[in-house]
Amino acid sequence: MIVFKRLRISKKKFNLIVRCFATDIPASKTAFILRLNRNTVNRYYYLLRRLIIQEEKEKRRLFLVEQKAEVDEAYFGPRRVRGKRGRGAGRKIVVVGILKRDGQVYAKIISSAEREEILPLILACVKKDSDIYTDGSLL
Repeated sequence: MIVFKRLRISKKKFNLIVRCFATDIPASKTAFILRLNRNTVNRYYYLLRRLIIQEEKEKRRLFLVEQKAEVDEAYFGPRRVRGKRGRGAGRKIVVVGILKRDGQVYAKIISSAEREEILPLILACVKKDSDIYTDGSLL
């Protein structure tokens, strides 16, 4: 885990940077609001992004399914565009979910629901010789 050892700003300003980061305020605007140098805010934003990536890797490692898993894809986005049909009609976002039988879910946004993109995700999250339940459209 990344530890913020030498905070050269007050804890109050650090907490405000985290709050701005969480609400998607750009670094330049955050620097203006908090009266900090833009490079300082960029450095803390970078560290927060690295922390998020590290947490996601840890979650995936801890998520490993050992017995039974359900895998399915879902499409999110605007309603169907007139005339377009089928998977991914229009500008839909494809999300694949892996459900453990104890209720935990791992979800990831992917660019397309094709075998080449889904199979590595399943292999990373599900142990060999586990039962995988799906509707058949994935594999």
